[in-house]
Amino acid sequence: MKKLLLLIICSINVSCNSQTDLDAIKFDDNVINIIKDIKDVEKTRETNFGLLSYETNELQNFKFGNTSISKYKVPESYEYGNNRLDIHVDQYNSNKYIGITLEITNLEESNKILEYLEQKYGKPEKRYQAGDNNGKAYLWDIKPLKKVILVTQVTEYTRKDKSYLSTRIVVAKKGIRLENSDDSKFPTITDQIQYLHPKLK
Repeated sequence: MKKLLLLIICSINVSCNSQTDLDAIKFDDNVINIIKDIKDVEKTRETNFGLLSYETNELQNFKFGNTSISKYKVPESYEYGNNRLDIHVDQYNSNKYIGITLEITNLEESNKILEYLEQKYGKPEKRYQAGDNNGKAYLWDIKPLKKVILVTQVTEYTRKDKSYLSTRIVVAKKGIRLENSDDSKFPTITDQIQYLHPKLK
């Protein structure tokens, strides 16, 4: 009985340890080693900033800090009602990591990730007014790491008209421009975030 219990504990530890911590990935790391064992991955351009990305909904392979993420879909939801991840890269030939967009529709997981972000990086800057119909927005500008983190939360509805909270977490390397452009006429991701979610007056 003791041997069986030990085997179960070991199996759980191996499972947890096999998850990639999204908050621990370093900018400019090659992401191929991260995604090579994931079956459901496709190349795409992220819709908000036009960044070259690898997209997957196999979120059971990942965690964010101390929070394990699941392969989850809100019951009776539309196609966007699932946990999903875009891993952004500079180019597909070099595959250097420049950030992520993480969509979380599991409320428990999103709450834990927000708690983790506050514990690690401090209180964020609020970028929304009370009663704002566009939802909530929180910003961390982490200058020593040249990293910006934007968290937005909006209410979505299922096919049965039941509401749920959808949380988007954007992590971006400062200086990266829209559509992976090298042209200075293109705003940076940080500039675009400031435009979409300006400081409160």
